[in-house]
Amino acid sequence: MAEYLNLDILTPDGRVNLRSTEDEASSENTAIEVEGVELPAALGEMGVRPRHLPFLTPVVPGVVRFRFGGQDRRMAVGRGFLEVSKDGTVTILTERAVRSWEVDTDAISSERDEVEEALQEFRTAPIDDARSMKLKARRAWLDAQLRAAQA
Repeated sequence: MAEYLNLDILTPDGRVNLRSTEDEASSENTAIEVEGVELPAALGEMGVRPRHLPFLTPVVPGVVRFRFGGQDRRMAVGRGFLEVSKDGTVTILTERAVRSWEVDTDAISSERDEVEEALQEFRTAPIDDARSMKLKARRAWLDAQLRAAQA
């Protein structure tokens, strides 16, 4: 018998609807049961499976992957935190999240090119230059969206 985790992704705008697909909208917006989840943590990609020890860790911009309803799902997430609780609930608190099919790859690619061009001005800037750091954070978010959109 398969074991499951309850997955929930929350942003400042509210709970992300993980049940909807590109072809079918769902009005039910609750945590979903998944066999596992892969996500971008501060020290690299990590996976969480049922009976994982409880913990809390930072999340960096990247792609969250899981399987629901017989389909592989991908989402871009921004910075935030992951909590795995004793009861098998995986909660990702993130500043933003976008489902893979919602990504406009042409617009994101164009914006990424603009950010790269702007970063060229800061090649010799100190590592803690606020403008450079803001552009790098923007680039990381754009990259996450592009990776999520890849099949």
